[in-house]
Amino acid sequence: MSRFANKVVFISGGASGMGLATTERLLKEGAKVVIADIQFELAQKAAAASNGAAVAVKMDQGSPESVKEAIAFAEAHFGGIDHAVNAAGIQGLQGSVEDAPIEDMQRVYAVNLMGIAYCLKYEVAAIKKRGGGAIVNIASAAGIRAIPYLGVYSSTKAGVISIATAVAQEAGPYNIRVNTISPGYVDTPLLDARIDRKWAGSLVPTGRCGMPSDIADATSFLLSDDARQISGVNLPVDGGLTVANGVKPPGF
Repeated sequence: MSRFANKVVFISGGASGMGLATTERLLKEGAKVVIADIQFELAQKAAAASNGAAVAVKMDQGSPESVKEAIAFAEAHFGGIDHAVNAAGIQGLQGSVEDAPIEDMQRVYAVNLMGIAYCLKYEVAAIKKRGGGAIVNIASAAGIRAIPYLGVYSSTKAGVISIATAVAQEAGPYNIRVNTISPGYVDTPLLDARIDRKWAGSLVPTGRCGMPSDIADATSFLLSDDARQISGVNLPVDGGLTVANGVKPPGF
């Protein structure tokens, strides 16, 4: 497929996990990709495998100056931005809000919520110059149903869902669509480090954790013209996790 031929996509957090899967998916569909990531070496590695279709730029999503500079770099390198995916994020320490270190709270809010706001601010301005496009933010099922002992993280993801609906209304007249994807448990090394994947999969109606490619596929759809009348939506890609109560009758 080449439905993103001649389109430039800016991807924050595009060097690993769900962001990398999205980078790879969009490259296969003909896009030119700017991989903006604080893990610059990983971003360079991903770009090197693209035969010139992707370029890496170091970006700290928690810094407005860094975000502004990364998007300016993307415009200078490829001549503009047509679409954007905001996939960068951090979890922070697990524990109660009462016990959370202030520095950790500030960093999670800076990257996950303020960082998305910075990205949206500069992405909308850039995409306007191209006559329109689409933006997809990666939030979390935790933004729909908050997780105890991950309260700070959960609240940042709820904020992402909220700001996206506002920006969808603000940017709509400029032919810019803004949507959000809320993944559930996604099968990555990070998941293994925190919880048992078999247990996590047992909570999901489809019976398994998601894969990074599941998020990439949904992102590709929302960026594409197939979703041309979809804006302001939060799409859970979680196998039904957010509508399930996690309880099954005996024998099932």
